Amino acid sequence: MYVHSKELQYWKSEHKDLNGCQDADALDSSRGLFAVADGAGTTLFPAIWARILVRHFVDIPLMSIDPFEVEWWVRLAQDEYKRQIPDVERLLDWSVRQKAQSQGSDSTLATVRITAIDDTSSQALAQLLVFGDSCVIVGDTQTQVIESFVLQVPSEFDQAPICIPSSLKFFNRSFHRCAIISKILEPRHVVVLATDAVSKWILSGGSSGIQWNAFQEVCRQSRVDWPTFIDGCRKRKEMVDDDATALILTFKAERIGDGEPLGAENTHSHPMVRDGMVIDVIKVRKEAFEKAQQAKNSELVAIYYGDGKDLKSAGIDMADEEIKHAQQVADALKEVMRVFRQAQNTPGLTAKVEPVWRQYGHLLQNERCADNIRETLQRNGVNLALPRQFELSDPAPTLAQPGEPVVMQNQPPEGMSAEVSEQLADRLERQALQLNFLQAYRDEDDNAILAAFETIESARLRYPNLPAFGERETWRIAQAQTHRQTLQKLKRALSEGLVEEIETAYNSMLINEKSLTPDELKRVELAHRLSAAFREADDEAIVAIYNQILSGYQKFFTFTPQEQRHINAARQRREALLQIQVALKSGSLQQIANTYDPILDNYKSLTEQEKQLVALAQEFVVAFRANDDEAIVHANEKIMDSSYYWQFIAFTENERSRIAFAEASVKTQVRANMLVVATVKDQRILLEQVRKVCRVKEPYINYRIRLLQQQAKGSAENEADQEVDLQIAYLKSEVDPQQLPYFALENLINDKLIRVKIAEENQQGVSMDDFNVEGWFSSVFEEFRKYAVSNYDEFLKSNKLTDDDVEQILLLLLRRELFVTHYQNQQKPARFKSLFKQKPMLLDDWLERQKKEPAVIYTQYSSERHQRGLWLYGLLQPEK
Repeated sequence: MYVHSKELQYWKSEHKDLNGCQDADALDSSRGLFAVADGAGTTLFPAIWARILVRHFVDIPLMSIDPFEVEWWVRLAQDEYKRQIPDVERLLDWSVRQKAQSQGSDSTLATVRITAIDDTSSQALAQLLVFGDSCVIVGDTQTQVIESFVLQVPSEFDQAPICIPSSLKFFNRSFHRCAIISKILEPRHVVVLATDAVSKWILSGGSSGIQWNAFQEVCRQSRVDWPTFIDGCRKRKEMVDDDATALILTFKAERIGDGEPLGAENTHSHPMVRDGMVIDVIKVRKEAFEKAQQAKNSELVAIYYGDGKDLKSAGIDMADEEIKHAQQVADALKEVMRVFRQAQNTPGLTAKVEPVWRQYGHLLQNERCADNIRETLQRNGVNLALPRQFELSDPAPTLAQPGEPVVMQNQPPEGMSAEVSEQLADRLERQALQLNFLQAYRDEDDNAILAAFETIESARLRYPNLPAFGERETWRIAQAQTHRQTLQKLKRALSEGLVEEIETAYNSMLINEKSLTPDELKRVELAHRLSAAFREADDEAIVAIYNQILSGYQKFFTFTPQEQRHINAARQRREALLQIQVALKSGSLQQIANTYDPILDNYKSLTEQEKQLVALAQEFVVAFRANDDEAIVHANEKIMDSSYYWQFIAFTENERSRIAFAEASVKTQVRANMLVVATVKDQRILLEQVRKVCRVKEPYINYRIRLLQQQAKGSAENEADQEVDLQIAYLKSEVDPQQLPYFALENLINDKLIRVKIAEENQQGVSMDDFNVEGWFSSVFEEFRKYAVSNYDEFLKSNKLTDDDVEQILLLLLRRELFVTHYQNQQKPARFKSLFKQKPMLLDDWLERQKKEPAVIYTQYSSERHQRGLWLYGLLQPEK
């Protein structure tokens, strides 16, 4: 397969040139790697960070969403960022220095990686990987449908995107997650990787409101046209004023033009060149991993191991338990550091941090990667001492089986001294406290575990020597606390009735369903199903669940404005879908076009067949209403060529008649463009030229007739009235429908002869002072636009004319009128001619003499004016 790539980039208006643009793109077609990034303008050095990320992806592609693999990849990019930005300590501006130290840079990233190619079927398997609101949009030229990943609707761009930070201290592998999907690409596909401004414009439908049209409009742009296109979108308020970048990929089965061979990339075995040095990525990663192992740094072991693919290819493998422990240590370290940063410089730091340390301390107390945080915690007064642990295997009184009560076997014997009896009672009470906890532990009873734990903790004042809980018990207590907190959070969410909070709060692994009433479980189920329906944009499910809520649970739910908009939109789309389906069954093109609601654009519940039927109906109705013959014929041909004509479409009698007329008109137009009706001095005159002269001359002459009639009304002289009447009669004969084509042809022939005569006189040096066509033209043209036709633009459209057509025809008519005076001046007899009484030749006589010469050849009826007029009139009528 081959790929043609086109990079389009334009900066926001506040920047002067491309150097100010904070977007970036990079590609390597031979390895099938493509990326765009959008640096966050509110941060420092966003353009540098965006360029680093796209180049870094092409050098070392990120191939997995494993959080530790992502962190390994991001850390490499962050190291490169540190090398490229200016030395922070040397920045002169204090505010800039503070911003660099406290904030860093952020950027989104959208990528395409070709993972496999099948040349026999011309297919490529691609992995799309995205951080934030830059998008990968795949267009299908056959179905004319686009798929956008990750964001799919314009409103989603209003939310703050998850960006990749350039500073490690702001990176959280649990939060900074990417989305990933696989897609089969074929030569019918076009892929656009775009930053948010362009992506949102496409998904909004652009100028037309139709996503496919907007997608195509972007793909058609060249690098030269891109700035003008973006400026136009901004001026029309269709696109936000932001950096606009699009990387357009067109796939072909064979090389066409400057297409390049498409490669695939599945490993990090490709060497990376940096600073002139060739680097073996896997080898360097292996060495770093082994160094981390030798240093017993579990956090770096987990990060360098990542998803394990690189190291396994280098012969290194870790047992699942080892890598799981390293990941647990890394996660524990991250959580303790997160809580400490939040509590730092706030009152009650120790009270906020110590519970977290008690929860994770058993994992971190002996880890070298936690040396710094332990020292920091101690310096801030956090008690890192972990109590002595006891285990379930410690000697203890006999335990009952799960579900059975624990029976105390030792009681103080009678006759024992009070002191000894008290000591024994204390020992038995301590033993009972432990047994109660162990019984709850065995029974997996969260409430009993927490009750026993709280009792033991409160008893430590009386019994300082009570053993501390072991690792397993500590973990189980923390789990029970988590379960209780989760349940409390869910109960609060249920009381508030917020769908998203209910869905987020409910965790089947952490909540015992027995602790919820059937009514609460039902509300949880409805919230979970409705949230899933929102995410999947499943309107049918949204409407069904919403109706179920209305039927008995309405008082328990409070919908946010955004959720209510989703619900209302879903109901509107479902209603619009039902209406268009009824219209489609009717087969009426007008009803289909009138019923279709743009809210259904790219609606997945509308089948491809339904979409195509709607498109056919819309195209035909638009052409029908515009009275556009060519568009009607084209739309009808598409309908006839489709597989839907005989089964789904029912033309009305009026539509059939209009189609027949349009087809005849188009045939006539084709003939008019080809048929030569006369030749003047080897210059051909086409029937189409005659048609255009007729269309312009008729309103022009009728306007002159109206002017003469007004003149006649205001005149009191009979002789003048007779002259005007004669002019009106002659002009009316020129616009007689059957003779108008004849006079139009004569106008064309006369004009060519006059222009030849003018050219000859110019060569002979004859003065043309009395022949000023240009001086009169502007006023004649303006009168025609304002008074000869009621709506000039509609006149052009309905007669298939252009401004240039009208100008040339008016010049033709004006040239004939003004040339008479000039010709007569040139024909005044010289003195010797007057002696012999030789009369000057009139212009009409001269023109007729020219037409009798071989210089003018009529195609048909050259000797009979009336027949020639009827012939031309017939040719201009639509074919039957």
